[in-house]
Amino acid sequence: MAFISPAWIDLLDPEREFLPGDMLSVRNPVSEETSVMRTTLLPGLLEVLRFNLNRRNIDVFIFEMGRVFVHHEGDKLPHESLRLGCAMVGDWIPMQWDTSPHKADFYSIKGVLEGLAASLHISDWSLKRGELPFMHPAQSCIVQAGGEDIGYLGMIHPSIAGEA
Repeated sequence: MAFISPAWIDLLDPEREFLPGDMLSVRNPVSEETSVMRTTLLPGLLEVLRFNLNRRNIDVFIFEMGRVFVHHEGDKLPHESLRLGCAMVGDWIPMQWDTSPHKADFYSIKGVLEGLAASLHISDWSLKRGELPFMHPAQSCIVQAGGEDIGYLGMIHPSIAGEA
């Protein structure tokens, strides 16, 4: 769903330091839960994790590919871009015959990114330290490719994990 609650952005980035642009409001939303267009895939991923955890499905590995909508003041139309997001919780079973399951952590999701980049023959990417308000300060980083910030990677901030 391309529509989210503005409460998600308030929770994830209350000072609007990192998540880009202005939220686009829907004129006649069905509910407050779908009143703005998403600027990130993170709310949807967290919703799916919460849904599964509430039903005692504790080992979850999901991804979503979808559009996000960023509007900058002065622009007539929003910028629409395709994004890929991934989230995991619980036991992670790597795709190797000699590896046993382990709890999903920063290095699990980093390994998924490394595998994806290798499969797509992308070699000019790197990780750099960066403080993101919605990510764990010691277990997160910014993903760069071609000298540009293209995403983020890491554990969700404990305070947000408790709220979500």
